[in-house]
Amino acid sequence: MHNRVDTKKSAAKHAHYEPNDAYRKPCSMKGEDMSTPHENGVETLKGVIYPWQCDQMGHISTRFYATFFEDASYHFAARLGCDPRADAAAKRGWADIRQEIEYLGELNQGDLIIVRTRPVKVGNTSMTFVHEIILVPEMTVCAKATCTAVRFDLAARRAPPVEDTIRGTLA
Repeated sequence: MHNRVDTKKSAAKHAHYEPNDAYRKPCSMKGEDMSTPHENGVETLKGVIYPWQCDQMGHISTRFYATFFEDASYHFAARLGCDPRADAAAKRGWADIRQEIEYLGELNQGDLIIVRTRPVKVGNTSMTFVHEIILVPEMTVCAKATCTAVRFDLAARRAPPVEDTIRGTLA
């Protein structure tokens, strides 16, 4: 017997989803020392390394690091108060302009990871931040990405200033 999903009930159920308070309100990083490794910053992703993500040498292929970092960037922006739906409606977003990845240790299938993210610098129109992929339970940094993203107005095709609400979160 096949289980059938009542799409109307399912859609109604998901239409009332309320996001966790941690994502509804910007987190404050005021007073935190963001100059040191992963003991600081915020957790932006949890994951596991799957066999299909591994190369012929048995460890994660480099292309999947970029996926983890990209996903963490969206969560980091949400933690700073950027609402993806509001940004889409206002035709604004972030344009990645630089990403430098350092591979510091191997990750193999079945490894559990977390990504922690910390801001480094906020400019007039851009932000630089660091993502670290950390192997659990050892808590060793296996990869680090230093990223720069520019706030972007999709309609005007230009870089407006980073909003004061975001800047205040990072001050």
